[in-house]
Amino acid sequence: MINCALISPHPPLLLPGVGSPKEKEAVTQTLDSLQQLSQDFKAVSPERIVIAAPHPDWGFNVPLHFIAKGFKGEIDYLLTGTNTPQSYFEKGKEFYKEMDPKTKYALIASGDLSHCLKEDGPYGFNPDGPKFDKSLINHLKKKEVKNILNLEEMF
Repeated sequence: MINCALISPHPPLLLPGVGSPKEKEAVTQTLDSLQQLSQDFKAVSPERIVIAAPHPDWGFNVPLHFIAKGFKGEIDYLLTGTNTPQSYFEKGKEFYKEMDPKTKYALIASGDLSHCLKEDGPYGFNPDGPKFDKSLINHLKKKEVKNILNLEEMF
């Protein structure tokens, strides 16, 4: 059923026509990574996308623009909010039970990391910001679900 699961950043700056050439240079690696995700997505030819994001405008549009451009199948949009990570984990398990076993799904989690890495960033600097980002990436690589679900309490 689930043929592809991706995590995508969603800053509007990534979209064509947004930001200066200098700003685009700073996100070259991210754009290259999104191109790779697009290739991975197309390689599995999913029939349906389930995308979760915390913002209804750019949270869905940015990942879909890069990863699933031209996709013709069905898309389920799930807007996340301030519920606990555990509650979303449980909701995901329920959603999984309702999935059609004959359909090829792609899951896209749209989000950015801590947002607190620089004084001049959107939310300023928080010393836990870099620690949170590093921990999340580490736990994702190791598929340590329990640790991911506890990050909010840790930071």
